[in-house]
Amino acid sequence: MKDNFIYWWAGWAIFGIPIFLFLRFSKNVPLKRAVFPISLVLTTAVFLYLIWNMMENGGAILYIFSAFAIAIGVANYRSTAFCDSCYAMTYSGTPFKRPVVCSAFGSKWL
Repeated sequence: MKDNFIYWWAGWAIFGIPIFLFLRFSKNVPLKRAVFPISLVLTTAVFLYLIWNMMENGGAILYIFSAFAIAIGVANYRSTAFCDSCYAMTYSGTPFKRPVVCSAFGSKWL
């Protein structure tokens, strides 16, 4: 592994921890909806930075892995919703499908 592995950890700490804390504890649902896609892009970019540095001579596998990481980010975006009643972040068990019921509060969405 390269010497710049510390930059990955710094990026993870700078972006990942505050985003997690904000999405978990904030009660501002409209702001959560705005920040969540940005957080997915940033965390995917930091993760891909690590992979590209670990597999310097990976060839085509790097592109395939990158496509899968981006697809996972899109699936996470499509299967996440925010409850206006309890401010929780709710996930669907089915990729690319939004949840219809809040898992924490039980309210149904249209």
